[in-house]
Amino acid sequence: MSDMAGSDVDWAPPTEAQMKVIAAKRERSDKISKLMGDYLLKGYKMLATTCRDCDTIELKDRCALFGRAS
Repeated sequence: MSDMAGSDVDWAPPTEAQMKVIAAKRERSDKISKLMGDYLLKGYKMLATTCRDCDTIELKDRCALFGRAS
C-alpha cells in the first residue's frame, strides 16, 4: 500500500494546454452522443460494431431494418 501513497505525491493538475485537449475531446464526444440520440429517436438501430476509422458505434437505418430500399 505504500506504493499507492507515493503516487499521490507525483500527481499534478493538468496544464492549460491539456485542459483544452480534454475539453475538445469532451465536446466532440457530446456532439457525437447528441447526433446518435437524434438518430435513435428517428428509428435507427444501434449495432454491436464500431467504425474502424473513428471507433464510433455503428447505426443501421430504418429502411434496412424493415427490408426497404433507402
